[in-house]
Amino acid sequence: MASRSPRFIGVSRVSGLVVLALAVMAPTGRSGFDNPCEANETNCVVLEVRDFSPRDGSWTLTWANPGSNLTFATAERFDINLRLDRNAPQTFSRDFLISEARFMGRHTLGRFTATFAAGSRTPTISYPAQCCGATATPSGTPANLTDGTFWMGCTAQGRVKANGPHGDDGHARIRLEKVNKADSIGVKNKFSSEHDVNCR
Repeated sequence: MASRSPRFIGVSRVSGLVVLALAVMAPTGRSGFDNPCEANETNCVVLEVRDFSPRDGSWTLTWANPGSNLTFATAERFDINLRLDRNAPQTFSRDFLISEARFMGRHTLGRFTATFAAGSRTPTISYPAQCCGATATPSGTPANLTDGTFWMGCTAQGRVKANGPHGDDGHARIRLEKVNKADSIGVKNKFSSEHDVNCR
């Protein structure tokens, strides 16, 4: 194979240095999803608190009347605890799954949207009555819950249910899982701790 001339090699090296210099000088922008934040990125926040807790202090879901349909009044409420490490540089939103661990993979029990207003570290929450292909909603459920909580309860058959399709039994190990999104801001950290809930 013919060798390249010294002149061509010199041009190649110069071109490479120009490309490298342009890459270093170019403004940092987002070209991918949330995790991880890009190197030297300034438009990125860290979700330093990401968890949820039962409002009444108990992880047991009341299954008071086996055979009776779940209602909003009998469902348990869970406080959503999300906080950024700094004020949001602009208004943005992220969806979060209520995700159940299964023997093989995971199952989505529910979903909500957290919106962080510019200058705020905590979000407003939107938890719709239904999501993710669910076909049934407990009677009395508001179309959209916006008080910073989500509900979860037990079906007539004793299965754990949130606003998505019900689980396969009366026990669920669940966590919150941020849905990554490609936009103009990076949000680092994805999962909450896992907690066990049971129908009893």
